[in-house]
Amino acid sequence: MNQKDKWYGFTEDKVFGWVMDNKDFCKYVIQAVLPDLKIAEVMSIDTQKEINRPKDVSKDVRLDVLVKDTDGRLYDIEMQVANNGNLGERMRYYQSRLDSFALEAGHSYNDLKETYIIFLCDFDYFHKKRMRYSFHLYEDKNKSIKLFNNATNVIINAKGSAKGQRPDLIGLVNLMNGKFDESNPHLAYAKQEIEEINKDPQRRKTIMEYETKLLEVQQEGERKGEKRGVKIGEKNILVRVAKRMMQKGNTKEEILEELSALNPAVALDEDRQIVDEVFASKV
Repeated sequence: MNQKDKWYGFTEDKVFGWVMDNKDFCKYVIQAVLPDLKIAEVMSIDTQKEINRPKDVSKDVRLDVLVKDTDGRLYDIEMQVANNGNLGERMRYYQSRLDSFALEAGHSYNDLKETYIIFLCDFDYFHKKRMRYSFHLYEDKNKSIKLFNNATNVIINAKGSAKGQRPDLIGLVNLMNGKFDESNPHLAYAKQEIEEINKDPQRRKTIMEYETKLLEVQQEGERKGEKRGVKIGEKNILVRVAKRMMQKGNTKEEILEELSALNPAVALDEDRQIVDEVFASKV
């Protein structure tokens, strides 16, 4: 499909941010995901909010939608369309940055308000066909013991079964799948906003430029991954050689000499680390 004719739906990053930048609709989404939570009012919405990293952290984080309600609770709502197999790690990182953001004013951890990280996923990460997965901290042997850390993680699966789910959540998932329930005023707003975005040449241009940048970043990552893959492959070979030689009774010095001869490009310290790891793993 030509980019000029492409339809940009709710799951597209820019569209998602623009549609969510409405307090009434944003509250509807949060309540659909967290029906037991009573939200008086959404106080602020920041889309594409960049939370700067501390000096000892190597990566910034950009939150899709950062929301604060009138009770001081924080919500990070993220749209996920690609399954990279690391939702847990991503949630952990986003949680750490959200907590850092909450404590920027110099308060102690006792002042931490409730936080909710919500991932709206266009795939079933756990392959259980459930529409909603919710996570808290429990004691391993006795799930009735819960560790209250004021943090809740929720994953919404757009491919999950609607059986037994509330109408508002079903409506949200249908929206993710490009289906609109115009009888619901919130979803009717979303439909109208998405249609206007697709008709607006300037906003379509913004989306296309954004997608082009994302593609460039992805391609650069793939190139770096290919280079890293070669290094990993080289190490795996050296590990296998070291294990075979150890099993035959060779000493560390003999193995180190052999590895250095096999691949002179690898630094001596790296060879020595491989040998130490192999001997440390010996049963």
